[in-house]
Amino acid sequence: MAHEEVLKSFYARLKGVASDGVTRIVDLAKEFGMSYRALRDLFHTSGLEMLWIGGKAFVYRHEAVRVLTAS
Repeated sequence: MAHEEVLKSFYARLKGVASDGVTRIVDLAKEFGMSYRALRDLFHTSGLEMLWIGGKAFVYRHEAVRVLTAS
C-alpha cells in the first residue's frame, strides 16, 4: 500500500469515515467546476480541516460538500 493510501486510511479512521471519505481538493475543484485556489480559500475561511499528505491537500468529503452547499 502506498504511503498516501496509508495516511488517507489513518485519517479516515480517526474521523470514523471510509477511506474514500478523504478526498483531494483538486478532485473536488474539478467536480464542482471551481478553481483549486478558490476552493482552498473557501475551506480555509470556513475553518475546514485540511490534511497535507505527500504535498497534496485533502479534506473530509462530507465536511467539504457541506461547506460548498452552504455557500
